[in-house]
Amino acid sequence: MNWLLQSLSLSVLLLPWCLHAGEAPPISEPLPKRLASASILWENDSLGGTDKHYTNGTRFEFTLGSTIDRESTFLGPLVNVFQDHEEIYGTVFFGQDLYTPRDITVTELIEDDRPYAGWLYAGMRFGTVNEWTDDQKFWFIKRALDYTSLELNLGVVGPWALGDEIQSGFHELINGQEPMGWDNQINNEIVFDANLFQSLSFRVLEDSAQRVSFDLEPFYNLRAGMVQVSGGGGIAAVLGLNHKLGATPRRLSYSGPLSRTGMQSSWEVALFGSMEGRGVAWNTFLDGNVFADGSHSVDKEHFIWHSEVGIMLRYRWLVASYIQVFRSEEFDGQEGIHEYGSGRVGFEFPF
Repeated sequence: MNWLLQSLSLSVLLLPWCLHAGEAPPISEPLPKRLASASILWENDSLGGTDKHYTNGTRFEFTLGSTIDRESTFLGPLVNVFQDHEEIYGTVFFGQDLYTPRDITVTELIEDDRPYAGWLYAGMRFGTVNEWTDDQKFWFIKRALDYTSLELNLGVVGPWALGDEIQSGFHELINGQEPMGWDNQINNEIVFDANLFQSLSFRVLEDSAQRVSFDLEPFYNLRAGMVQVSGGGGIAAVLGLNHKLGATPRRLSYSGPLSRTGMQSSWEVALFGSMEGRGVAWNTFLDGNVFADGSHSVDKEHFIWHSEVGIMLRYRWLVASYIQVFRSEEFDGQEGIHEYGSGRVGFEFPF
């Protein structure tokens, strides 16, 4: 009898565990896919038919989407500036920009033209975007999308930036004219700056299938530091097919991933353009060095305009864009507007 009572007691004690063990384990929700991108940006004024002023720019970027932990990361206080935004893109990049006068065959200093200058830099950018909303506030506005980016750059100008070596080597490779005046470039200096961009997209036209759309996007851009101190604003427009993400060339060319893992269409096309007015208080590529003495400088224009037209194509995870840039005269003695082309190829992937 004792063994029977003991068996019943043990059964009662083990019954809850047996019932629990028989239950199916809870089904965990799959983690949402995030988006990353790797891209290369190349800008050159040969695409505008010249070889002067801003003559070449190259930038490599890697972006992670929606991966910044606001609570635990040391970047928390910085990204909390964007606490009202739904998605955060964190980008790291490095690149080089080159500037020359209009005549690169002259060895002597050309006093009435801009100085030779190179800028070698690295940095990070936080881009944030809020999704479209269906709140119709005005008769011509259907939905609005908010985009913000903060970019921090640190680099060097002068011979440290390797402008002479890069341009001379490239011209030798393509059998072009050897640049002769790099001995007159601005002096070595460590420089930094920050760039804040803010825009708001308005969808003013969209067909019933949401395939064809037309967006307008007012924006402003503030830049401060040793490289440049400027501020500007303007408006951009885009005509898109399966296009979801707003209008500005800035958004289309520099923000990182352009797609969404949940987008229904595998392809996207956007034709876009923008016009911006800009005030310039300082430009080290025209004013010379900030602290180093003896660098050449010219009298810059304090107010300029900047215009862009281009196209963006996406097929699945491959994105390509091309922009033609037009900029008004930046200094006294400049002959006409400056024009250059900007191309980008990027590969996006979920993780």
